[in-house]
Parts: sequence; C-alpha cells; structure tokens
Amino acid sequence: MVLCAARLYNTPMRTPAVLALLVSLSAAAAEAPDALEDVARFAGAGAARLALSRLEELQPRVPSAPRWAEWEMLRLDLLAQLERHEALLERVAKLPRNLAQPSARRAAVLAARAAVAAGRGALARRQAAR
Repeated sequence: MVLCAARLYNTPMRTPAVLALLVSLSAAAAEAPDALEDVARFAGAGAARLALSRLEELQPRVPSAPRWAEWEMLRLDLLAQLERHEALLERVAKLPRNLAQPSARRAAVLAARAAVAAGRGALARRQAAR
C-alpha cells in the first residue's frame, strides 16, 4: 500500500521534469548547426581528416538528395587538401552529368590540379579543357 502511494506521489513531480527536459532538448536542437556546416567547421579549423571522416558518415548517398553537391564539393576540397589525388580523380569521374555549372567547374579545376600532382598530364589537360 505504501509503495503504491509513493508511485502516485512521484508522478506529478516527474511530469514537469520530463517536460522541461524535452523543451531544453528541442531548444538545443534548434540552435545546433546542420551537419554540413559542422563538417565545414572541422575543415576550417584544420581537422581535415576528421572532417572527411564525418563527411563519409553523413553525406547523402544519392546525388538527387538536397545539398548533395555542396557535400561533394566539400569532399573534393578535403581530398585536395589531404593530397589524396587518385581518390579525388575517382570522385570527379563519377560525378553526375547534370551537376550545376559552378560545381562542375570547381570539380574540373580540382581534378586538373590533382592530375598534375599525380603526374597524369593528359588527364590534367582534359580536365582543364572542361
């Protein structure tokens, strides 16, 4: 009987605490930066490897996803910064044909630089001509 009374007694006290917790969590979530900005912040702080690792976990898999091109351009920038030239060239080769012109141009420039660094002159010329 005493145990039952204790449960009833604590229920009204738990409800406001749970509501306060939910409100604070939703406020924190509203202020949190989105994942892309978070990864870009890592990159800007000089943590390129960490940024690339997070990007690989969080980037949408399908090119039709919102902001996919922004994710991919950040990936290409990180690969260039880390001097992973072959990986960068592979990613650029797999880019969709309908990529927006500014992104396609940026990818071609990064690919041309990576091809030069990798000693692949013919590929560098083809990328520069795009």
